[in-house]
Amino acid sequence: MSKYRVYALIHGQVLPEGEIAACRIEQMSFAEQDERGFSTIKAEFTDEMTRDYRTYVTLLPYVEPLKIKSEYVAIYDIEEREPLAALGGGIRAFEKLCQYLFLANAEDMNRKFEGRFGHGSTYVYQVVKVYKIDPEGNECEVNYQIRNGYVFLPNRPDATEWRHQGTSEFLSEALSFSDEIFKRSLSYLYKSSIGYFAYHSPEKIALDHFKSIEVIVNSLSTKDTFAKRLKDTAILISLSAEEEARISKLWEDRSNGDVAHSKEFGISDRYPNQFPLPSNTRYSGSMPDSIAELVCLKYYRYKKNVYSIEVSYDDDYPEEGYFSIVNWMWESNRLAFYTKKCSKKELKKRTVEKFSQEFKINKKELELKCVSKDHFIIRIMKQV
Repeated sequence: MSKYRVYALIHGQVLPEGEIAACRIEQMSFAEQDERGFSTIKAEFTDEMTRDYRTYVTLLPYVEPLKIKSEYVAIYDIEEREPLAALGGGIRAFEKLCQYLFLANAEDMNRKFEGRFGHGSTYVYQVVKVYKIDPEGNECEVNYQIRNGYVFLPNRPDATEWRHQGTSEFLSEALSFSDEIFKRSLSYLYKSSIGYFAYHSPEKIALDHFKSIEVIVNSLSTKDTFAKRLKDTAILISLSAEEEARISKLWEDRSNGDVAHSKEFGISDRYPNQFPLPSNTRYSGSMPDSIAELVCLKYYRYKKNVYSIEVSYDDDYPEEGYFSIVNWMWESNRLAFYTKKCSKKELKKRTVEKFSQEFKINKKELELKCVSKDHFIIRIMKQV
């Protein structure tokens, strides 16, 4: 074990100097910072991991998104096995320091202004130097290099044509299909799939993944619990028992695990110091997992065969009625049906017969449900 000293710039509304939360806050001039060679944590790409591949995706384990200029530093001394472990331990210490400074600042404002003003602003830190401390207590330069790791999707593409001959037609139809829930689900699903490469937190990746499922389930049922809504959704979009059980497990992870509504202790806090810091997220749907993709695809196939029909009456309309498309640029499968006034039974009969003629689908394959006296839903039971 060796002794290390980690420096971070710190920025906030009130910065009391001295010892706080095992750290020390001091003022330091810009000139001294320059003399010390303070700089943000840097990582670099090398070909050590990638030289054997023609094409690939690789990423740095850490990219510093901030630039802080401050005349105050936080200092943390630690004994560790190597510089990156010291860096990880320092970050944990500065994180705790800023959390409690933020809390104290909120209390300070509340006491001073008796709640008349809004909340205080946050505290921000940025590690800028790690020194090794020699036996005489001197700060010595130490090298810690952070490089890219892992190779993803090597030597792609695998092909320049789709595996199945029907995929091109599917893509064309999906691009022209307008459904807000479908678009939202796909957006969440894609964000989850690239989250690791875009440096999204594991928590966000997990939440995006489940959200892609949740928006669909919540759109297809108004029951009072997720489990009940999932049961309805499973029937509508033909989820198997195994798929339904998998989604229920993800719901448990999302609701009871350390993602959004944590009920468990932060287990990574007990891991040895390291850098980058490990995550507390415990979510079994982390990629690769195909269930969200299947839900999105099954929802698309279901909605592609469901038509919303709004009825308009007028004696000038032909008795057999006719259809027109409504808001096709924003909402697919929304139709208006114009016909003469008639009984509810006759109206349902006319609507089904005209729909069957218009779309060339056998009446036996159509299911009509009444939303209201002037609003029907027709579902094509055989997928087209």
